[in-house]
Amino acid sequence: MAHFTRLIIGLTLAAHIILPLPAAAANMTPGTSAAFTPRSSEMPPRPPIVEKDTISRFTFAVTSDMQDASGPGDRDTPSYFRGAVEAIAATGPTAFMVVPGDLAPPDDVEWTIERYLGESYLWYPVMGNHDIEREERILWFQTYNYDPNGDIPPNIVRSGPLGCEKTTYSFDYNNAHFIVLDEFCNEANGTISNQMYNWLYADLEATTKQHIFVFGHEPAYPQPDADNGRERHMNDSLDKDALKRDLFWGLLQEHNVAAYFCGHTHTYSAVNVEG
Repeated sequence: MAHFTRLIIGLTLAAHIILPLPAAAANMTPGTSAAFTPRSSEMPPRPPIVEKDTISRFTFAVTSDMQDASGPGDRDTPSYFRGAVEAIAATGPTAFMVVPGDLAPPDDVEWTIERYLGESYLWYPVMGNHDIEREERILWFQTYNYDPNGDIPPNIVRSGPLGCEKTTYSFDYNNAHFIVLDEFCNEANGTISNQMYNWLYADLEATTKQHIFVFGHEPAYPQPDADNGRERHMNDSLDKDALKRDLFWGLLQEHNVAAYFCGHTHTYSAVNVEG
């Protein structure tokens, strides 16, 4: 079971994730069929697929929605995104960070990460609704170097579908597979489009990693804040198209995905939805 520690600094959420050592399991070969069948309630989830490689414990960090709370100047204080980054640094080494959207502006987020975690620190941005509002932000995402490691893990193993080649991608690290979805690509407007669903299906079928994590900006099941009950974007996230949301969630269940990480609501919650 992954352990979740949350650090809230201002409006920025930082989750520090620790992966445990896996139990031994036999190698299994994933299916290769390109067709898909929506998961019914009678279909059991697929068992985890495990590679027989040497596994060592590692951590990764998750932060989101630091919009207008980073960069130099008056926001360069522990009360803003800098505080979350410094808290992550204080917990010990992290292999990398994933940021599920609304960096806005992303170059300020990059400045803060490089200043307080180091210029070579690995981090993976996710497109959010505020990131598509300006051309310069979209250009930043299109020109960002998502794979500075090349063939050394963590490394990009699959680029996104047509039109989303840069901003949708998956990468591997140790015994885990990480999938980043651009829920706004090709004017999807915060949904899991048919094109994205098919790409995700193929990617999940191809991986042989034991732990799978999926990242997108909008929640599938928006929740009240765990501490104060605050609600935001209820029925206005992936759940605004319940059919597509349910197909998406069924796909995660079928492939034994460990967790879906998102942002958008500016609140903290962790919930188990049907596994």
